Amino acid sequence: MWTADPKHTPYRDTVGNMLTNGHAGTLGYSSAAAMADFIVVNMVAEAAAGREAAKDAAARAEKRALRYYKV
Repeated sequence: MWTADPKHTPYRDTVGNMLTNGHAGTLGYSSAAAMADFIVVNMVAEAAAGREAAKDAAARAEKRALRYYKV
């Protein structure tokens, strides 16, 4: 199935190459809350839609993440 159509081949190993939500840190309430809040998704959407400059969207995402990861 994976090699019958070359367009499908890259998806064959997708799960094996995936990283957990808390990849650089530990899984827990903070990583789950950050994912549920769509911090990274919203940052990319704001920049791609032109609503904010990329630098401003990144700064806003950082502020949102700090709500869950108190440093």
